[in-house]
Amino acid sequence: MVFPSLSAIKDNFLLFWNTLSYDGICQNNVMTILSTGETIPAPDKLSKKIVNYPGFKNRNPIAAELQILGGLFLEDVGRIPEAEEEFITTTYCDSGALSQYALVSREILNTRYSTFFEKEIKGSVKPARTKKGIEPELKNDLLTAAMSRRPIILVGDVGVGKSMFIKHLLYVDAKEELRDAIVIYIDFGSKPTFSTELDEYVKNEIMNQLYQNYNIDVFERNFVRGVYNLDIERFSKGIYADLKQSQPDKYKDKEIEYIDKLINDQEKHLRSCINHLVNGRKKQIVVFLDNVDQRPYDFQEKAFLISQSLAETWPVVAFIALRPDTFARSKSTGTLAAYQPRVFTIEPPRVDRVVNMRLKYALDQLKKLGIISSTTSSFLVDSGTLEKYIEMLLKAFSESVEIIEFVDNMSNGNLRKAIEYIGIFVGSAHVDSRKILDGIDNKGFYNLPIHEFIRAIIYKDNEYYNPDDSVLMNVFDISNDNPSEHFIILILLSLVERLGKESISEGFVEIASVYKNLQIVGYSEKEIEEAIKKSLKHNLIAGPGYEISIIPSRLRILTAGAYTLKKLACMFTYVDSMIVDTPVTDKNFREKIHDVQTIEERVERVRNFLEYLEKSWNCLKNEYFDWKEYSEKTRREMHNVQWIVRTRGSERSK
Repeated sequence: MVFPSLSAIKDNFLLFWNTLSYDGICQNNVMTILSTGETIPAPDKLSKKIVNYPGFKNRNPIAAELQILGGLFLEDVGRIPEAEEEFITTTYCDSGALSQYALVSREILNTRYSTFFEKEIKGSVKPARTKKGIEPELKNDLLTAAMSRRPIILVGDVGVGKSMFIKHLLYVDAKEELRDAIVIYIDFGSKPTFSTELDEYVKNEIMNQLYQNYNIDVFERNFVRGVYNLDIERFSKGIYADLKQSQPDKYKDKEIEYIDKLINDQEKHLRSCINHLVNGRKKQIVVFLDNVDQRPYDFQEKAFLISQSLAETWPVVAFIALRPDTFARSKSTGTLAAYQPRVFTIEPPRVDRVVNMRLKYALDQLKKLGIISSTTSSFLVDSGTLEKYIEMLLKAFSESVEIIEFVDNMSNGNLRKAIEYIGIFVGSAHVDSRKILDGIDNKGFYNLPIHEFIRAIIYKDNEYYNPDDSVLMNVFDISNDNPSEHFIILILLSLVERLGKESISEGFVEIASVYKNLQIVGYSEKEIEEAIKKSLKHNLIAGPGYEISIIPSRLRILTAGAYTLKKLACMFTYVDSMIVDTPVTDKNFREKIHDVQTIEERVERVRNFLEYLEKSWNCLKNEYFDWKEYSEKTRREMHNVQWIVRTRGSERSK
């Protein structure tokens, strides 16, 4: 892909130089870039001046208790083997329902996977679930796929609920069909460590699960003799047949040696055992390879080869769960290019419904049982505090559109991330848990404001915002001394969204158009490239799947990008948090921005920061984004914060 040279950008830029309104600082920086091709490093961030940055926020006893119990009931409870079936059947949500809170078009949500399979790899797939339940072809494949000798691939983005779908298939949707089957479920979430250990791990897992779940020991004498009955009969007619009568002990030793050789090749022996179970005992065997998508690409490729080998050479039905980008990449240039597997897509359920069901289940467990087994130990939970907190969260996720909208959009359909947000909030040291509990005790309820929820997400366990640890991106960060770079991410998001709406290709915008429009605004090719990379890394935008180049040929906005653009970037809590991580190029404003503690000081600091951004914004003119509108929104929220502080102060004085 060829982009205009620096000299060409300079020539075009100078044509409309006189039509733009630049202040001295912006003009000097731009002219430096144009004349030398180099950028001036950005000044240090406020964080550089803070001792022990990013710090650790200490929890009070209530917050510490909430963190421990919240982690148990909101995350670990779904991993407890004894309660797994109840958890799956109680908290499962059907996939494919479009969110009513997403800040992107329904067309983009509807074409989440069609672009991959119909255009990128010229293939067709079906959703694993329809409005009436499991796709009939998938259920049919569950019973007959062993004859087709092809694995069944379940494709879905990270965190959309592929594991939940598989477990629900086992416990509910296909429970009757699999009642007499042998089901092997292999979880690659954490083991094995290396792809080179995959073959051995899969073999060991199959043998262990046969023994633990079905009491089938593949090395037990009678079972082994049953597996190799025909071989043993042939041996009895072979060269050692004469020893049967004359030297029975020696014959027995020879027979054992022969059988030992048969089982010595572990993979071949295990395949013979599976054949015996299918043909001799008339058992159906289904193997699920799950959470493969959490591993690197080469690991996923090898896992697919194993699933292909199982389906092709073993009499089993093999399922494997993969990410769309891995599938598309492998189908185009990798292992999958040589095969025609059966493919079904797993689309995400509505995040708000999943969150509500998880919270209700956790609350029900607390109220009914009081005691619950964790993955490592059992202990008594007697916490009215956690009950109140979960009830408060249930109220928030039922009534607060702002909180639902944040979690729904920023999670991008990733259910793990949505639950992670709640886990971060419960027990956060940045949340006044005592105030919340007092409010519940005094009024019977507590209305959780969006700024309290987001503040916990931004900081996590740190005293200050830390870009290396926070789940949220600082859109105001810059890499050089050009203040106009503060807005490049927001202009990029607005540009991709605007052009995407005009596109006839499911919201995708050609990368050349993105570069062209941002260069017209005045950004260099390097600045644009970095902005795109950061936005891709933080899942604000995405390409149509796997691309060989670092930056894909087309881009479209994701729900997290739309929320960051339309909501997050002008929230007082967000802007205030990002100041510590944002270089300020103007010395006069830099001297006004310090590390502060009180809400009054934070309001004043945000006011100075907004003035600085407004001055920097005078450098830019474009048709896609206007910072002044955002600044006004932040100022209005800032005035509300001041009013609340004054009101509380007057109430305390009374």
